[in-house]
Amino acid sequence: MRAARSAIVGRLLPVHPSHVLHVVGVVIGVVIGCAPPSPAAGSGAQTVPGEEPAQMTGDDAKAQPPSPPVLAAEAGPAPQPERVPSESSSEARPPGVEHHLRLERVRSYNRHRLDGADNEQLEATLALDLAADGTAELTDVGEHRRSHLDGDSHRGTTRRWRAAWSGRWRPENGALLLDLSRASYTCGGDERLRIGTNSETKPHTCPPTAEKVELSCQPTTVDRDGPLAAWSCSAQGDMGGAPRPWVFAREGCLRLSDGIGRRGYRDCLGSAQR
Repeated sequence: MRAARSAIVGRLLPVHPSHVLHVVGVVIGVVIGCAPPSPAAGSGAQTVPGEEPAQMTGDDAKAQPPSPPVLAAEAGPAPQPERVPSESSSEARPPGVEHHLRLERVRSYNRHRLDGADNEQLEATLALDLAADGTAELTDVGEHRRSHLDGDSHRGTTRRWRAAWSGRWRPENGALLLDLSRASYTCGGDERLRIGTNSETKPHTCPPTAEKVELSCQPTTVDRDGPLAAWSCSAQGDMGGAPRPWVFAREGCLRLSDGIGRRGYRDCLGSAQR
């Protein structure tokens, strides 16, 4: 009876050998917790990770579409970042200029008292060009603001200037000596006075400057993240403009900032770099 039933089932459900292998794989996968292997479409072949796929032959190979060609990337030079000339390099200097010196002069403080306060703000940019033929040019542009508050009275002054000097320079005993003549000078501003509720504003009168001055620049050393060779320049004659001495680095641009209890040098931030 049992043999007859098996024969009937065998005739009704013909079993292919690959089906038997797949069922066995499912049973083993359930036992060990792994997914059963999936037969590849069309041929029943399987690919084992880490091995090259088997080459197909005959009708299976004809049924597979051709693989697209792999295009190699075009070879070419890698893009280079734009090179910015250093301020201390010779290419940053104007043609014919042997020394291209720049100074940013900044002062800022606000001091409070029991019955008032004092405030000062200074921003100036100086440029000194010493040409190889012995000619020299100096420009000085800036603004200086001061205010004084005492009780119910307040006085404030704003001075703005733009000066240009030209002449000749020479080295002497390790220093630089400049004989300069005033090429142009403009200066103006305002003065503000307030007492109680009454206030008054009038133009600021700038002091006159000399027509000719001698500027002496002595070698010195300042601390800008370490020792830095510099020039300290003082004038024989009133030049107006930014307070002196002016301290220039031997090459490039230097920023001097000070206030109450502080004074320091650093690299320039603004237009004096150009």
